[in-house]
Amino acid sequence: MESENTCDIVLIDDEPQTLQFLSSLFWENGFKTHNFLSGTEALSFLRFTDKNIYLVLCDVRMPGMDGLQVLKEVRALPDYADIPFLFLSAVNNRDIRLSAYKRGAIDYITKPIDNEMLLAKVQSMLHFYARVRIGSNTLLKGDRKKLSVEDIINYCEEERLTGFALLFNRREKGIILFEKGVLGTIRCANLKDAAAFEKLNSWQSYTFHIIRGAFDPVLMRYYYS
Repeated sequence: MESENTCDIVLIDDEPQTLQFLSSLFWENGFKTHNFLSGTEALSFLRFTDKNIYLVLCDVRMPGMDGLQVLKEVRALPDYADIPFLFLSAVNNRDIRLSAYKRGAIDYITKPIDNEMLLAKVQSMLHFYARVRIGSNTLLKGDRKKLSVEDIINYCEEERLTGFALLFNRREKGIILFEKGVLGTIRCANLKDAAAFEKLNSWQSYTFHIIRGAFDPVLMRYYYS
């Protein structure tokens, strides 16, 4: 069974063996991959999928639509305008590398592949992406001295927030969900709603973030890890 914490990424390479190797490498390290032999297929998937995609890894030289064209098209999609886009290619040409960075690629790695380095760079990109996404959607943050749990709920209701409040102390985390200012589920450890509220309210100290948008466990994991 897939975990809701699985990080979905897109791999694009016109060489089936390379695609299979990359897919196996990422699967073994906890990612779910969506594999495509052409940019056209990948773009069609990105336009219509209901999956949250967190990174695109693409070859440069491919028949039909090359990697630079794929990057341009991906950046034009509103949901993927800031998604980490990484090139992995045997082509080590300064002009192509420069074009890739100018069009918004986060990195350009040349083959042969250093597995550890590739995985480390991908993890680094995802950490940065999470911080940018969560940071830009944070409405308010502070600690218990600033707002009590009840104050946090009142604030979110008054702001008609669609999003969540995340509270955490040294050992535990809690989350309070809202939809257009309406209080939804409250969770803390294995507790839910009233019991979870009482647990959060009993904390002597905590910090909180109030964040706009749907709760995304993958982004939160990278943000706080």
